[in-house]
Amino acid sequence: MLTKRKEAVLKAIVNGYIDTVSPVGSQIIAGNQGLSVSPATIRMEMAALEEDGYITRPHTSAGGIPTDKGYRHYVERLAERRDLAPREKENIQRQLRRTYLDQEELARLAATALPKLTGSLALITAPKATQLRLKRLDLVPVQELLVMLLLILQGTKIIRHLVPLPEPVSQQELIRMGNKLSDVFEGVTSAELDVTYTELTPLEEEIVDLARDLMKAEERLSYEELFFDGLSELFDQPEFSEAEILRAVLEILERRGYLRSIVEEVYTGPGVQVSIGGELQEASMRHFSLVIAEYGVAGHVTGVVGVLGPKRMDYGRNIPAVQFLSNLMSQVVGEVYQ
Repeated sequence: MLTKRKEAVLKAIVNGYIDTVSPVGSQIIAGNQGLSVSPATIRMEMAALEEDGYITRPHTSAGGIPTDKGYRHYVERLAERRDLAPREKENIQRQLRRTYLDQEELARLAATALPKLTGSLALITAPKATQLRLKRLDLVPVQELLVMLLLILQGTKIIRHLVPLPEPVSQQELIRMGNKLSDVFEGVTSAELDVTYTELTPLEEEIVDLARDLMKAEERLSYEELFFDGLSELFDQPEFSEAEILRAVLEILERRGYLRSIVEEVYTGPGVQVSIGGELQEASMRHFSLVIAEYGVAGHVTGVVGVLGPKRMDYGRNIPAVQFLSNLMSQVVGEVYQ
């Protein structure tokens, strides 16, 4: 347990490092933080903080740099939360409420707005239904022995899958099959597709079995596709002048499913959750922190909103920004399900 004075020194180091991206020395702490102690006393406290793993220093006379442990203590106990300005909130509310009928566009707009507030990369998923229901099924010819199965789900989600045929089937027959299966199974869940219907041909049974498997696979995904925006804001951060960190960002973004898998592994809810450096358990993520929160309507739809930035990110600003977007998007999505 840190003493009040050690916490004051740690807070000064983290705040100073966030502002300057440079090690914070005892003279700076004594001069700028209002601590009524000498630089020598501050150096003693810094040595203790280093020994306990809260900061690191290249050598004993150098300034301090927060470690993951130091950032964690800062986030949980010391960061001063700064809410968004009323005008910022009004601008975002105006943008997002225009799109409540298009949930994918809602996610895209939120992803555009968040980097301007945080200086970090926005990561947002569109709302995902907690239980998928079939709205319509269509079969579209691609080649003589190949058709495209289109599963149109309630909430405008579409699943596409190529299906090989054992023998040619006319376009008229494919249309008839699609209409028949749509009439029989409209509004059903994947579990309800397990029910056996005797008035189906072998090919129709195969299509229904495939539709069930595709819906179940979709349901196993925690969230929809991840939208991200804000690369220019992220690359404005001083850390990204270093080639190693820049390569890490590009590697992360090239693997499109990678970020979503990290979000799914990290988020345990409820509320805003912060994961710092090594807590993300991926070597390529050790330079970053992730601030995320879930949004949606319990029992209907859920999504995730968050930011990815350097460990030196402004937590006092970013955490309230993510919380505000989470609350606002829950309200907007909730209006659709009232």
